[in-house]
Amino acid sequence: MQEIHIWTDRPGKWWKQGVKTPTEFPPVPANMNWDLWTGGSVARPYHPAYSHFLWRGWWDYGTGPIGDMGCHLLNCATLAMDVRDPVAVSAKSEGATADCGPLWSEIQWLFPARNGKPAWKLFWYDGGHKAAKDLFPGKEFGDNGQIIIGSKDTFYSSGYNGGGVFKSGARYDDFKNTVPETLPKTTPENWERGHYEEWIAAGKGGPKAYSNFDASGPVTEVVLLGTLALRAAQPLEWNAKKLKVTNVKSANQWVTKQYRKGWEV
Repeated sequence: MQEIHIWTDRPGKWWKQGVKTPTEFPPVPANMNWDLWTGGSVARPYHPAYSHFLWRGWWDYGTGPIGDMGCHLLNCATLAMDVRDPVAVSAKSEGATADCGPLWSEIQWLFPARNGKPAWKLFWYDGGHKAAKDLFPGKEFGDNGQIIIGSKDTFYSSGYNGGGVFKSGARYDDFKNTVPETLPKTTPENWERGHYEEWIAAGKGGPKAYSNFDASGPVTEVVLLGTLALRAAQPLEWNAKKLKVTNVKSANQWVTKQYRKGWEV
């Protein structure tokens, strides 16, 4: 594999980013425990802009579109190969504030050669930005999607729940005798529910979930490193073993967080 390009339509219609921090604060709703909802994060006064689905856009509570959709849209690549331990990341964006994420962003990670596989790059786009059309000519890109570029072919999918097309016109059946199936299939009407059932079964001592920590931990690190690059607003070099930015020391302030008193981990 050489490159992966992934995009999402978030934030936009889903929630707003690049907005001003609230300065007037209405009463907390009677059915909401604001202290409990805030948890280990910064103790801000209640405002509806921070709660429910909207929390994703605020640095104190969420990690923007990349945190919301990155792990979903990287699912295909994660099942197919080892997505972990990038050595560098850079980002560009518009409209971010000290408290709120940007209107849109584009992020790029560099993964080193490892285990006999060559180095490769991951590209992320959100807020209406998408991969370049010439990566898959003649295809109308959906609101969310991915393009995986290999040495022999290019694959496009409009989401993260399977399906897609090859630039060469190849079909799935063409690989039946060359790529063995190792993962059980779920029915199309059950794909949404399947991962919940898988997680419950693993918790009861059944087979290990495919989103187990060996896979989900490194991918989450990749996603959060993108957020780090957005906040630092400059290219970062990353040491995955030490969990440390090596070229911009100030960026390490966002590698972890100070938990609110009483919520320490």
